[in-house]
Amino acid sequence: MLVVLPSVRLIRGCLPDHRLVLVCREAYGKLLEETNVVDALISWNDRKVAGLFYEAEDSGLRTEWLRDYSILAGWMMGMQGAYLETRCRGLGMDQCYFVGPPENSAESLSRHYFEGTKALLRGFLPGNGREWSAFEECARLPINDGMRKESLRFFGMDHGGEAPEFAIIHPGSGSVRKRWPLANFLEVTREWSDRGLRGILVTGEAEEDLAEELARVSLPAGWRLFSAPPLRELAALLTACSIYLGNDSGVTHLAAACGCRVLSLFRRDLFALWKPYGNARVLAEDDVSVIKIDRVLNTASKILDRK
Repeated sequence: MLVVLPSVRLIRGCLPDHRLVLVCREAYGKLLEETNVVDALISWNDRKVAGLFYEAEDSGLRTEWLRDYSILAGWMMGMQGAYLETRCRGLGMDQCYFVGPPENSAESLSRHYFEGTKALLRGFLPGNGREWSAFEECARLPINDGMRKESLRFFGMDHGGEAPEFAIIHPGSGSVRKRWPLANFLEVTREWSDRGLRGILVTGEAEEDLAEELARVSLPAGWRLFSAPPLRELAALLTACSIYLGNDSGVTHLAAACGCRVLSLFRRDLFALWKPYGNARVLAEDDVSVIKIDRVLNTASKILDRK
């Protein structure tokens, strides 16, 4: 979802008078609704959405709900997009557009979708001289000061109204093969604590297998563990932290979308397509576990020392 955030914000900017409804995993899409990127959500698990993928006699899967919308747009990783476009046009949805995956696996997926969305918008928006919003502008999740202050209080980082310098580390990922060893992340917390840098270690639903090991860990002074914090509060906190360290994960993309200074650790074969946008530095190897701790610490020091 965050990979297509720039595309969604481009549509929002080009069609300000339209009501924008996002079909997605609702728990994640709520963040875009709360930041006014979209107006409403339809859960990907809603039975009426299934009617787009196959015909069914069950009235709960009928597609009359499409008549409430003038444009249907989407982003797909396979041939499903072509099927959906054909099906929806057959259901009377004339303005239906799906952007497929890039032909070149070395192309950034997020930028590919953004340019594809711009191309489809050119097809029905008037004015050849239109000035398009820049990718970098659309790639930011709009977090306001009120949300940031609430988040600092939620995580106990609000001290006298001024946030201290602190780091956020997320040691997880949906795939174990994309994870840097947990012991390495814990060593980074100790090194940063010695430097005087406070921090927060966050885990999510994909890292339940790390819970037992983390329960036995004693974090260094100034560091706290938060398990599955609310996305709204986490996003706002990411806008205030000094540096974020994580694997190839959704939280890493969230950090990049929040404008955080990001250091991410990637498998080389996934880097080009899935690299985070924004103020992000990526260290990539064929096997992420071979990335040396000293390399991470030295790169992080350069990021932290940068004015």
